[in-house]
Amino acid sequence: MKIKLGTTIAVFSMCVGPTGISAETFNDLAFGISNNDNISNAQLDSEIFSDRIIQASYNLGKFVDLDDGLSVTWLAGVEYFDYDEWPGFNHLDIAGRVDLKKKIGLGAFVPSVGAQFSVTKLNYDEDVRDRLRSELELYWSKRINESWDMGAALNIVEADADNELAAGPSGMNTGPGSMPGMQRPGYVYDISQQLLSLSVGVAIGDVNYIKFGASMMQGDVISSAEPYTEIVNASSAISPDAAMGDGFFAYRIDADTQIISVSWDYIINNDYSLNFSYEYRDSEANQGQVDYQASIVSLNLIVLL
Repeated sequence: MKIKLGTTIAVFSMCVGPTGISAETFNDLAFGISNNDNISNAQLDSEIFSDRIIQASYNLGKFVDLDDGLSVTWLAGVEYFDYDEWPGFNHLDIAGRVDLKKKIGLGAFVPSVGAQFSVTKLNYDEDVRDRLRSELELYWSKRINESWDMGAALNIVEADADNELAAGPSGMNTGPGSMPGMQRPGYVYDISQQLLSLSVGVAIGDVNYIKFGASMMQGDVISSAEPYTEIVNASSAISPDAAMGDGFFAYRIDADTQIISVSWDYIINNDYSLNFSYEYRDSEANQGQVDYQASIVSLNLIVLL
């Protein structure tokens, strides 16, 4: 699972506390290992592949506490993902983000609202997957008491592919045989998504924080498989998928996705923290009989510099 840039701010805030900061620059290194039990997002058992991913990232940011409960955070980061058995998925991400947050009222338990905007350039070993991803998040959060908090967010995601590689009228570019309906646009990685999320978190003592989340996502997902009637009919774009090998294609599918997640942050000391997370995704195409499930388990070490 990708190490989110927001992890830096969360750990930074837990270490330094909520008060006494007007402006602060921070930076961190993070190292992680994760396992995805369905990197192809495939439906058929014969096309479901798992892989172990090694991740490393560096983030640099600045937090500014302005007047009247208003704060802004700038963050820039670079992150590399190395896949053990499927190197075609290796990629380097370069990202920037700005977060504007406003407390509504006075006191520790008043709600906050905010907006985040991020831009990420994803550079893959297989160039057809390269894309520019932008995301706008509108969020609300509130501390319930000294231990519990809750939040809600609306995310709008757009991605623009750098390249187009169409499958061709029969899918014969790399495929084993003809398949009607393969003549579709090749911009598989032009993606549009909308997510609505709810979360509840609890701090246990001074060093542990556990968060539970649930999301509903509408929009495009990408599935890789050999051609079969259901997935071809459900697709709005199709491209040969060299990352998976000859005969495989990537399909852009409009789908509804349910996401359940849990994470645990543990602060070792002022410089080091651990993050463990689990995420389960269940996607179902809005057209055709295509669905898939995926689980991602991650463990990250974060070092504040």
